[in-house]
Amino acid sequence: MSSFCKLVGLIIISVNLFACVAQPIPPTPIAQADQLLAQGLTRFEQGQFEQAIPQWQQAAQLYEPTDKIKYLQTLVNLAEAYQRVGHYQPALELLENKALTTAKAVNDNKMLAAVYNSLGPVYFFLGQADRAKSELEQSIHLAQQTNQPALQALGLLHLALVFAAQPDYPAAQYFLKQSIQLAQQHHLAELAMKGFMNMAWIAVKTGDKAFAQTQLTSLWQQLPQQPDNHEKAYLLFKLYEFAQQLGWQSAQLQTILETALTTAKTIDDHYMLSQAFGELGHLYEQQQQTPLALQYTQQARLAVQSIYAPQLLYRWHWQAGRLLKTQGDIDQAIQAYQQTQAAIDELRTIPQEPNSGCPTARPDFNTIIKPIFLELADLLLQRSRDQADKLAARQVIESLKATELQDYFQDDCLTQLWGKPRQIDEIAPQTAVIYPIVFAQRLELLLSLPHHEIQQATVNHVTAAQLKQTVQTLRTQLEEDSSSDNYLKPAQQLYTWLIQPLQATLTTNQIKTLIVVPEITLGTIPFAVLHDGKQFLIEQYALAITPGVTLTAPTPNTLTPNSSVLSGGLTQVTPRIAQLGYQPLRLANAELEKMLTLYHHQPHHQLKGADFTINQLEQNLNNAPITLLHLFSHAQFAPELKNTFIVTYDDKLTINQLEKLIKISQYKEKALELITLSACETVKGDEHAALGLSGVALKSGARSALATLWKAWDESAFHVTSAFYQHLQQFPSASKAQALQAAQKSLLNSQYKHPHYWSPFILIGNWL
Repeated sequence: MSSFCKLVGLIIISVNLFACVAQPIPPTPIAQADQLLAQGLTRFEQGQFEQAIPQWQQAAQLYEPTDKIKYLQTLVNLAEAYQRVGHYQPALELLENKALTTAKAVNDNKMLAAVYNSLGPVYFFLGQADRAKSELEQSIHLAQQTNQPALQALGLLHLALVFAAQPDYPAAQYFLKQSIQLAQQHHLAELAMKGFMNMAWIAVKTGDKAFAQTQLTSLWQQLPQQPDNHEKAYLLFKLYEFAQQLGWQSAQLQTILETALTTAKTIDDHYMLSQAFGELGHLYEQQQQTPLALQYTQQARLAVQSIYAPQLLYRWHWQAGRLLKTQGDIDQAIQAYQQTQAAIDELRTIPQEPNSGCPTARPDFNTIIKPIFLELADLLLQRSRDQADKLAARQVIESLKATELQDYFQDDCLTQLWGKPRQIDEIAPQTAVIYPIVFAQRLELLLSLPHHEIQQATVNHVTAAQLKQTVQTLRTQLEEDSSSDNYLKPAQQLYTWLIQPLQATLTTNQIKTLIVVPEITLGTIPFAVLHDGKQFLIEQYALAITPGVTLTAPTPNTLTPNSSVLSGGLTQVTPRIAQLGYQPLRLANAELEKMLTLYHHQPHHQLKGADFTINQLEQNLNNAPITLLHLFSHAQFAPELKNTFIVTYDDKLTINQLEKLIKISQYKEKALELITLSACETVKGDEHAALGLSGVALKSGARSALATLWKAWDESAFHVTSAFYQHLQQFPSASKAQALQAAQKSLLNSQYKHPHYWSPFILIGNWL
């Protein structure tokens, strides 16, 4: 809690205690409000921020009619509680709409300074750093005018943290020194220690380890003597975190945590109690003292049960899973990992404020979520007693892929687009789904067959590093070389690892269509080019990729000769677009003419020249339901979503804009069946760029997407897309995967037989 918030609370507690003795029963509204405010403060001091909120809300309602000062004090406290649980937007609305208005109305500069001080961090966490600075500067000025050194020192501390986050460390250090000096002059020990802790943090960030050591050593000498409260425990954990980074001895680290544990017990703070037990468990885990580590971890799991803290719960379940695995208790380890996954799922349902640094902030995907999911899948596949374990492992991978896409697109609603998830086993006959699962020292393959059967194949002696290197070699050879057969060696090696272990099963089950749920590394290459020494994989199977079967809607193809079509091509560009390096595509007019020839019996709208704009796309999608959207233009899929776009005549169409445009037609009579991006490319070898491409159908709202991994030669792109559409026209019962197979095979005996020309085309999403 801020020092101001604590001082206000203490004043009100003393009034409340006096009032409780003097007041008859039932108490007056003011006495009730005093009690609620004091109870909220107790909750807050114990780290129970969620529980403090309703008590302070009630107190504010009772104070508002008669005591504006206490009303304002309560609003500031309430805003602080909102911030502690990451609810910055409600805090902003409370402060701006109620507290600021009231403080100005009563002309109380002391309270106005407090409101500005609370607004500063809120604006900062909502991504408005300049506004945060402005509010804090006003707070500091008013606090100085009204002789409030605690509030002034706190404002300086907040201002320093805003500069530190930019990062402007010299400015941050300047304001921290002012804050510390003021706090020391007025004997505000806790506030001074916060300043010193942040000075140490900046020293760690800037590599000044000697200064950081001095600061932390001094803090460690002072902290144990401070009164036990939530802030003391918090500072002890920050001290532990920085001391770890500076390489303090295990015995010193253990003592810090034991001090935090004692503090948490004294104030009955279950959040801090769980954190202390859990960190001690982690410390012992690092020392390979597994039984002791597990003992503390179980206590951490128990302590957190009485509060709502999924951000702690997933950590201790994960830690328990690792320790149980080390002990060889695989069944209990799997249970702990499944609890970890459930806690993460719960944490991801909590609405997140933009740029939030809240305590319920979601764990990082690559460093936390992905390892957890893969470790759980690993345990299930190692145990693999029956089909149930294989089913569970497959579902873990499906969940992992869904979370991966949500993380890339920063869109929690992404995987809810299709409503109820499709059951994986509700796939067409003669169709199988492959899940390659890459572990550090081996490769696991799960093959989902019709009639609910899952086959598992383990490929030993294949490391993740070997697989990645082979994939990168293949991608480079295919993209940069259109004449040699240097691609064959990596293509055959990947076939040996990924397909050969399953080949007999595929043959026995008469599989004709193969759906791949690619691991992120494998998303950068076309599976069509894998080679068994005699022929390409596309010659054996119709192929498609999907980010997950439960994310796909494999419904029958609705493309017919009467389908409504919207096609657009980059035949002209503005000078600004040309300066960005994008020129009209040479065969754009020919491709658009071909589309008119193929789909001339149905509504067909075309955009080219100066009409190929975002506004025209929006108007056409809004005027009538579109079944097929074909865009022949430069398109780039990059590691970061903001750099993923499609080039139009005068602008760049982002993937988020595309989603909005397509949703216009999605809620009309028919959903968009197919979007074709016949001249797109992913940043070479970048896994996250390929991930974005794999999710384009899901994100855009189309059932399927036909796209290219790298920019195909204009002529070959023209031939592949033409043959693809012609096959769908001639064989209405054919699936889109079969149509792409026929189109790519048609080039094998042409001048474009090298896979450089035909293999970049991939079908994403609904393969039917």
